[in-house]
Amino acid sequence: MVAATGPIHPSYLIYLAVAIAVFPTVVMLCTSYLKVSVVLNILKMGLGLPQGQNVAIEGSLALAITCLVMSPIAEDSILKLSVVELDPPSVPVTESTFTKLMPALEPWRVFLTRFSGPAEVAALSELSGVRKVESSGGESAEGRPPIRVLFTAFILSELKAAMLMGFMVLLPFLLIDLAVSILLTGVGLTMVNPTSISLPIKLLLFYYVDGWLVLTQGLVTSYQAGTGV
Repeated sequence: MVAATGPIHPSYLIYLAVAIAVFPTVVMLCTSYLKVSVVLNILKMGLGLPQGQNVAIEGSLALAITCLVMSPIAEDSILKLSVVELDPPSVPVTESTFTKLMPALEPWRVFLTRFSGPAEVAALSELSGVRKVESSGGESAEGRPPIRVLFTAFILSELKAAMLMGFMVLLPFLLIDLAVSILLTGVGLTMVNPTSISLPIKLLLFYYVDGWLVLTQGLVTSYQAGTGV
């Protein structure tokens, strides 16, 4: 906790401004928002809906699912932060201030580690020149790659998982497109756009299988199960 005594030091305002500026990027790249938004965009492509429209609705749904997935991690961080004794705002921000905040960031590091593929972590560790380091206790620190490696490995792993989930979403829509195209060709209606026929069928199928709920369940349980897929 922080004791609010005296005027706020300018360094606090500077770091607060930086934190606010990078917060949207952190939400997009260091949470489940990345995979959720990609899967929703692939779903829109599979349905044949125009790109660039309803972006706000798509982003709002992705953000809502992200809040559902990330809420336990955020609550854990807030709980750890509540017991941290920080210097009053009137004192300049120092390195010790960031050191005290590190335990609150540990749940996020665990999340990044959990959903970063081993192949991505190993490859990026080699590319970045990370070497096996021995900790002060004699234990190997190889299992804790630097955050720059985890950050990139998490993004690559989430994109990989999103591509796989997107394939499973697109497959039934692809079969509908093929069936409609074959049917139109068979009856000689080659001048009719297959999309105009397949779109209502796709929407009806998506409605009857309760597609929004099924997709949301798949996205949320993919994190609860401990895998990114």
